[in-house]
Amino acid sequence: MGAAPRTFSSTERKFVQNLRRLNLLSRSSSSENKQKARQPKPLPFAPTALTLLLTTDCNLRCVYCYSEGGDRENRTIPREAIQKAIDIIVENAFKTKTDTVYLTIHGGGEPTCAWDALVAAVNDFQNKAQAAGLRHATDISTNGVLSNMQREWIVKNMQSIQVSLDGIEEIQNKQRPKADGSGSYADVMKTLRYFEEQKARFCIRSTVDDISPSAIESFVTELSRFSCCTSIHLEPLFFCGRCKTSGFAPPLAESFIKLYRAAVQKADEMRFRVWYSGVNAERYKTRYCGVCDPNFCLTPEGHVTACYEVSSLDDPRAAYFIYGRYDPNHHHFILNEAMIRELQKRDVKNIPFCSNCFCKYHCAADCAAKASSPEEINNDRCKINRELTMDQIVAPLMKALSETSDETF
Repeated sequence: MGAAPRTFSSTERKFVQNLRRLNLLSRSSSSENKQKARQPKPLPFAPTALTLLLTTDCNLRCVYCYSEGGDRENRTIPREAIQKAIDIIVENAFKTKTDTVYLTIHGGGEPTCAWDALVAAVNDFQNKAQAAGLRHATDISTNGVLSNMQREWIVKNMQSIQVSLDGIEEIQNKQRPKADGSGSYADVMKTLRYFEEQKARFCIRSTVDDISPSAIESFVTELSRFSCCTSIHLEPLFFCGRCKTSGFAPPLAESFIKLYRAAVQKADEMRFRVWYSGVNAERYKTRYCGVCDPNFCLTPEGHVTACYEVSSLDDPRAAYFIYGRYDPNHHHFILNEAMIRELQKRDVKNIPFCSNCFCKYHCAADCAAKASSPEEINNDRCKINRELTMDQIVAPLMKALSETSDETF
């Protein structure tokens, strides 16, 4: 006779219950989960979302700006190109039977510096979507140095707002000065207070240099007092753009890990959310971001790029990310289908370096723009991703063990 099936003790059953409650244990098998992760949606290129890197102009001179906003020739996307791009995503919504189209207003410069073009673009998008019977959503990333009129318009017209703020006053003013060299902190805080008064939800995007843990803790505490602030998105500074002349450099991986842990600990105390793009132990996917779709982003010069951070043909990464342009003579977009197919291959299962890594289905090969080549990854970020993903795995395990022990012994 075979051995009788083993039964779990009450302690073991309680531990398993705690694991499930904390979403650490699934009834699906590991092989089933891997199979799901290995099958990205086999969709043709038919974007229903448009991103506008509206202008090269900027009222700040951030020391690390990837696009060197405000220093390049002042360019803004022609309205005709924007209207044609909107027509494309509306048409694609019908082709793919999608009921919503999306518009994102992003960097390259500060979009509110091209105010008339910004308002016209949003109005054109809303009008075309409504005429087609489609739902629509618009979001903006801004540096927060705004006029009262601009703050009011953003609250009325944006469904999602992201504001760039790098830290407490000393840090913000050092890293994100105005064009005249003065500090921007007071202006940004005035904007956040207005959003708070209007009950407009917003998130904060912060670029992290090598600062002290106490400074990041103070920053988290300060922002947690805003009930409308949904989260702080922290990213380590990446060497590009204006870094070449400002002398700013990325923090060591160990330094960012230490700072991030301090920020998370303080955020947990304040019941607030802090996150970093390379870490999400609950995420199970093979593609890091929309670069692999690819994204449909227009640059100020009318080029089409897959990545928000690669907006100029002068960028050495342009050969991989910029896959099209608007032709004003023939009034249409010219897209390189071969480049689109190449971008769609960016998948963690195609990156040999990642093949045996426990983290690969969580970081999904990380940010392609920060890799040394399309087939590789950034080793410093890889170290960060592994360490912080392990934190997210171990912490709830320890919590489950602790709660099991407290209740059974």
